[in-house]
Amino acid sequence: MSNHSRGYRGYGCTDATLARPDWIELLGTCLLTISNGAFLPAIIVALIRRHFILAFMFLFNMFFSTMYHACDEDLYKYCMFDYSTLQISDFYASYVSFWATLTALTQVRTKWRDLLYVVGTMIILVAVIIDLHSMWGFLATTLFAAVLMAISWVVVSVRRKRCFPERRQWLLTILPGVLLAAVGLVLYTAVETDENYAYVHSVWHVLMASAIVVVMPPREVVEKDFSEQGTELPSVSSDDRPLVLD
Repeated sequence: MSNHSRGYRGYGCTDATLARPDWIELLGTCLLTISNGAFLPAIIVALIRRHFILAFMFLFNMFFSTMYHACDEDLYKYCMFDYSTLQISDFYASYVSFWATLTALTQVRTKWRDLLYVVGTMIILVAVIIDLHSMWGFLATTLFAAVLMAISWVVVSVRRKRCFPERRQWLLTILPGVLLAAVGLVLYTAVETDENYAYVHSVWHVLMASAIVVVMPPREVVEKDFSEQGTELPSVSSDDRPLVLD
Protein backbone atom coordinates (compact mmCIF):
# COMPACT_ATOMS: atom_id res chain seq x y z
CA MET A 1 0.00 0.00 0.00
CA SER A 2 1.42 3.39 -1.01
CA ASN A 3 0.63 6.27 1.31
CA HIS A 4 1.56 8.74 -1.42
CA SER A 5 -1.26 7.52 -3.61
CA ARG A 6 -3.71 8.08 -0.74
CA GLY A 7 -2.76 11.74 -0.35
CA TYR A 8 -0.05 11.49 2.30
CA ARG A 9 2.78 14.01 1.93
CA GLY A 10 6.37 14.47 3.06
CA TYR A 11 9.56 12.49 2.54
CA GLY A 12 8.38 9.67 4.75
CA CYS A 13 4.76 9.82 3.52
CA THR A 14 3.67 10.55 7.07
CA ASP A 15 1.93 13.92 6.67
CA ALA A 16 -1.78 13.03 6.72
CA THR A 17 -3.05 16.61 6.35
CA LEU A 18 -4.49 15.95 2.88
CA ALA A 19 -4.81 12.18 3.19
CA ARG A 20 -8.06 10.58 2.11
CA PRO A 21 -10.00 8.76 4.88
CA ASP A 22 -10.36 5.01 4.67
CA TRP A 23 -14.08 5.27 3.96
CA ILE A 24 -13.33 7.39 0.88
CA GLU A 25 -10.96 4.67 -0.35
CA LEU A 26 -13.64 2.04 0.23
CA LEU A 27 -16.26 4.15 -1.54
CA GLY A 28 -13.97 4.57 -4.54
CA THR A 29 -13.34 0.84 -4.77
CA CYS A 30 -17.06 0.06 -4.55
CA LEU A 31 -17.95 2.62 -7.21
CA LEU A 32 -15.31 1.43 -9.66
CA THR A 33 -16.31 -2.22 -9.31
CA ILE A 34 -20.09 -2.00 -8.93
CA SER A 35 -20.45 0.49 -11.81
CA ASN A 36 -19.44 -2.31 -14.17
CA GLY A 37 -22.85 -3.80 -13.44
CA ALA A 38 -24.11 -1.26 -15.97
CA PHE A 39 -23.04 -3.78 -18.61
CA LEU A 40 -25.69 -6.25 -17.45
CA PRO A 41 -28.51 -4.61 -19.48
CA ALA A 42 -26.28 -4.68 -22.57
CA ILE A 43 -25.57 -8.38 -22.03
CA ILE A 44 -29.26 -9.18 -21.51
CA VAL A 45 -30.39 -7.19 -24.56
CA ALA A 46 -27.69 -8.83 -26.69
CA LEU A 47 -28.86 -12.29 -25.58
CA ILE A 48 -32.52 -11.47 -26.22
CA ARG A 49 -31.67 -10.24 -29.71
CA ARG A 50 -29.40 -13.25 -30.26
CA HIS A 51 -26.19 -11.29 -30.68
CA PHE A 52 -24.28 -13.96 -28.79
CA ILE A 53 -20.82 -12.75 -29.78
CA LEU A 54 -21.62 -9.29 -28.48
CA ALA A 55 -23.06 -10.71 -25.27
CA PHE A 56 -19.87 -12.67 -24.59
CA MET A 57 -17.65 -9.66 -25.34
CA PHE A 58 -19.64 -7.45 -22.97
CA LEU A 59 -19.54 -10.14 -20.27
CA PHE A 60 -15.77 -10.45 -20.75
CA ASN A 61 -15.46 -6.68 -20.47
CA MET A 62 -17.60 -6.46 -17.34
CA PHE A 63 -15.75 -9.27 -15.57
CA PHE A 64 -12.19 -8.12 -16.21
CA SER A 65 -12.98 -4.44 -15.64
CA THR A 66 -14.46 -5.38 -12.26
CA MET A 67 -11.49 -7.56 -11.33
CA TYR A 68 -8.96 -5.00 -12.52
CA HIS A 69 -10.45 -2.14 -10.49
CA ALA A 70 -10.74 -4.40 -7.45
CA CYS A 71 -6.99 -5.04 -7.72
CA ASP A 72 -5.98 -1.50 -8.70
CA GLU A 73 -6.77 0.09 -5.32
CA ASP A 74 -4.36 0.62 -2.43
CA LEU A 75 -6.23 -0.03 0.78
CA TYR A 76 -9.15 -2.28 -0.10
CA LYS A 77 -8.15 -4.63 -2.89
CA TYR A 78 -8.63 -8.14 -4.20
CA CYS A 79 -6.50 -9.58 -7.00
CA MET A 80 -7.88 -12.71 -8.64
CA PHE A 81 -4.89 -12.81 -11.03
CA ASP A 82 -1.66 -10.86 -11.15
CA TYR A 83 -2.05 -7.13 -11.74
CA SER A 84 -0.55 -7.03 -15.24
CA THR A 85 -2.87 -9.77 -16.49
CA LEU A 86 -5.92 -7.95 -15.18
CA GLN A 87 -4.76 -4.62 -16.59
CA ILE A 88 -4.13 -5.98 -20.09
CA SER A 89 -7.42 -7.89 -20.07
CA ASP A 90 -9.35 -4.79 -18.99
CA PHE A 91 -7.86 -2.54 -21.68
CA TYR A 92 -8.24 -5.23 -24.34
CA ALA A 93 -11.86 -5.98 -23.43
CA SER A 94 -12.79 -2.28 -23.48
CA TYR A 95 -11.28 -1.74 -26.94
CA VAL A 96 -12.88 -4.90 -28.31
CA SER A 97 -16.30 -3.84 -27.03
CA PHE A 98 -16.02 -0.61 -29.02
CA TRP A 99 -14.99 -2.50 -32.13
CA ALA A 100 -17.74 -5.12 -31.77
CA THR A 101 -20.49 -2.55 -31.23
CA LEU A 102 -19.57 -0.56 -34.34
CA THR A 103 -19.14 -3.73 -36.38
CA ALA A 104 -22.59 -4.94 -35.34
CA LEU A 105 -24.06 -1.79 -36.88
CA THR A 106 -22.36 -2.41 -40.24
CA GLN A 107 -24.80 -3.49 -42.95
CA VAL A 108 -23.22 -6.75 -44.12
CA ARG A 109 -24.16 -10.41 -43.93
CA THR A 110 -23.49 -12.30 -40.74
CA LYS A 111 -20.55 -14.26 -42.19
CA TRP A 112 -18.72 -11.03 -43.09
CA ARG A 113 -19.55 -9.42 -39.78
CA ASP A 114 -18.16 -12.42 -37.90
CA LEU A 115 -14.97 -12.12 -39.95
CA LEU A 116 -14.71 -8.45 -38.99
CA TYR A 117 -15.13 -9.40 -35.33
CA VAL A 118 -12.18 -11.80 -35.52
CA VAL A 119 -9.90 -9.54 -37.57
CA GLY A 120 -10.55 -6.57 -35.30
CA THR A 121 -9.97 -8.46 -32.06
CA MET A 122 -6.66 -9.85 -33.36
CA ILE A 123 -5.41 -6.43 -34.46
CA ILE A 124 -6.44 -4.90 -31.14
CA LEU A 125 -4.61 -7.68 -29.27
CA VAL A 126 -1.38 -6.90 -31.12
CA ALA A 127 -1.84 -3.16 -30.51
CA VAL A 128 -2.38 -3.72 -26.77
CA ILE A 129 0.70 -5.93 -26.52
CA ILE A 130 2.87 -3.38 -28.35
CA ASP A 131 1.81 -0.45 -26.18
CA LEU A 132 -0.87 -0.92 -23.56
CA HIS A 133 -1.33 2.77 -22.80
CA SER A 134 -1.23 4.05 -26.37
CA MET A 135 -4.56 5.16 -27.80
CA TRP A 136 -3.42 4.96 -31.42
CA GLY A 137 -4.18 1.28 -31.92
CA PHE A 138 -7.60 1.72 -30.35
CA LEU A 139 -8.34 4.88 -32.34
CA ALA A 140 -7.21 3.30 -35.61
CA THR A 141 -9.40 0.20 -35.27
CA THR A 142 -12.37 2.22 -34.00
CA LEU A 143 -12.05 4.69 -36.87
CA PHE A 144 -11.77 1.83 -39.36
CA ALA A 145 -14.95 0.22 -38.00
CA ALA A 146 -16.76 3.58 -38.08
CA VAL A 147 -15.71 4.13 -41.71
CA LEU A 148 -16.91 0.66 -42.71
CA MET A 149 -20.21 1.30 -40.96
CA ALA A 150 -20.64 4.68 -42.67
CA ILE A 151 -19.80 3.28 -46.11
CA SER A 152 -22.32 0.47 -45.68
CA TRP A 153 -24.99 2.97 -44.65
CA VAL A 154 -24.27 5.12 -47.70
CA VAL A 155 -24.47 2.13 -50.05
CA VAL A 156 -27.77 1.03 -48.51
CA SER A 157 -29.13 4.57 -48.78
CA VAL A 158 -28.20 4.70 -52.47
CA ARG A 159 -29.80 1.32 -53.15
CA ARG A 160 -32.99 2.24 -51.35
CA LYS A 161 -32.97 5.82 -52.67
CA ARG A 162 -33.72 7.14 -49.21
CA CYS A 163 -31.76 7.84 -46.08
CA PHE A 164 -30.55 4.90 -44.03
CA PRO A 165 -30.87 4.65 -41.10
CA GLU A 166 -34.28 6.25 -41.16
CA ARG A 167 -35.08 9.40 -39.24
CA ARG A 168 -36.78 7.52 -36.42
CA GLN A 169 -33.69 5.37 -35.85
CA TRP A 170 -31.46 8.44 -35.82
CA LEU A 171 -33.61 10.16 -33.21
CA LEU A 172 -34.27 7.18 -30.94
CA THR A 173 -31.04 5.17 -31.10
CA ILE A 174 -28.07 6.58 -33.00
CA LEU A 175 -28.01 10.20 -31.83
CA PRO A 176 -28.70 9.34 -28.15
CA GLY A 177 -26.03 6.62 -28.29
CA VAL A 178 -23.48 8.97 -29.89
CA LEU A 179 -24.29 11.64 -27.30
CA LEU A 180 -23.80 9.24 -24.39
CA ALA A 181 -20.51 7.97 -25.84
CA ALA A 182 -19.30 11.52 -26.58
CA VAL A 183 -20.00 12.69 -23.02
CA GLY A 184 -18.22 9.61 -21.70
CA LEU A 185 -15.16 10.23 -23.89
CA VAL A 186 -14.98 13.88 -22.84
CA LEU A 187 -15.10 12.89 -19.18
CA TYR A 188 -12.49 10.16 -19.73
CA THR A 189 -10.01 12.30 -21.67
CA ALA A 190 -10.52 15.84 -20.35
CA VAL A 191 -12.15 15.72 -16.92
CA GLU A 192 -10.73 12.62 -15.22
CA THR A 193 -7.89 13.26 -12.75
CA ASP A 194 -6.20 11.32 -9.98
CA GLU A 195 -8.38 13.08 -7.42
CA ASN A 196 -11.75 12.38 -9.05
CA TYR A 197 -10.78 9.14 -10.80
CA ALA A 198 -13.13 6.86 -8.86
CA TYR A 199 -16.18 9.03 -9.48
CA VAL A 200 -15.59 10.12 -13.09
CA HIS A 201 -14.40 6.73 -14.25
CA SER A 202 -17.46 5.09 -12.69
CA VAL A 203 -19.67 7.49 -14.64
CA TRP A 204 -17.67 6.57 -17.74
CA HIS A 205 -18.57 2.91 -17.17
CA VAL A 206 -22.28 3.72 -16.93
CA LEU A 207 -22.32 6.05 -19.94
CA MET A 208 -20.52 3.67 -22.28
CA ALA A 209 -22.64 0.68 -21.23
CA SER A 210 -25.79 2.77 -21.70
CA ALA A 211 -24.65 3.85 -25.17
CA ILE A 212 -24.22 0.20 -26.13
CA VAL A 213 -27.78 -0.64 -25.06
CA VAL A 214 -29.21 2.31 -26.98
CA VAL A 215 -27.49 1.53 -30.31
CA MET A 216 -27.82 -2.26 -30.10
CA PRO A 217 -29.09 -3.50 -33.49
CA PRO A 218 -32.36 -5.45 -33.58
CA ARG A 219 -32.59 -9.22 -33.75
CA GLU A 220 -31.62 -10.71 -37.10
CA VAL A 221 -33.68 -13.15 -39.14
CA VAL A 222 -32.09 -16.59 -39.07
CA GLU A 223 -30.84 -17.95 -42.37
CA LYS A 224 -32.60 -21.11 -43.57
CA ASP A 225 -31.45 -23.51 -46.25
CA PHE A 226 -34.11 -23.79 -48.93
CA SER A 227 -31.81 -25.35 -51.53
CA GLU A 228 -33.60 -28.70 -51.41
CA GLN A 229 -36.88 -26.97 -52.17
CA GLY A 230 -35.37 -25.14 -55.13
CA THR A 231 -36.06 -21.73 -53.64
CA GLU A 232 -33.68 -18.85 -53.17
CA LEU A 233 -31.89 -18.38 -49.87
CA PRO A 234 -33.41 -15.34 -48.12
CA SER A 235 -31.26 -12.45 -46.96
CA VAL A 236 -30.23 -12.16 -43.34
CA SER A 237 -31.47 -8.82 -42.17
CA SER A 238 -32.84 -6.74 -39.34
CA ASP A 239 -36.09 -5.03 -40.17
CA ASP A 240 -35.59 -6.09 -43.83
CA ARG A 241 -32.54 -3.87 -44.13
CA PRO A 242 -30.52 -4.23 -47.35
CA LEU A 243 -27.08 -5.71 -47.06
CA VAL A 244 -23.92 -4.43 -48.73
CA LEU A 245 -21.95 -7.67 -49.02
CA ASP A 246 -23.88 -10.71 -50.24
